Amino acid sequence: MLGAPTETEQEARATINLANELPLDDVTFSITTPLPHTHLYDMTRELIDEDFSHFDYYKTAVYSGDEVLPAGMLNRLRRLGYIKFYLGPKRLWRTIQSVLGISGIRKMLLKIQRF
Repeated sequence: MLGAPTETEQEARATINLANELPLDDVTFSITTPLPHTHLYDMTRELIDEDFSHFDYYKTAVYSGDEVLPAGMLNRLRRLGYIKFYLGPKRLWRTIQSVLGISGIRKMLLKIQRF
């Protein structure tokens, strides 16, 4: 998750770098989204700038204020995370192989929609 309240750009980049260092086959970089009736929602309610009907943890930042990263920066970091992970030298060949099959194509299309 990227974009938790008080998270800095450096911390978000460290999360992306950690995902690239771990022996993972797949990754999802989502934007921190506090769901109603959760501890996070109750703790950060004053920072929430979106109606619940607009919550989309793949693309939409719901927080605003000085304690959170701007939505545009979060989306750039999220995209950077996907590019570094799937198109980096460590996984590029695996990414290419994964889209050659039918199930791989479906999975890749889903990821592209989230991009």
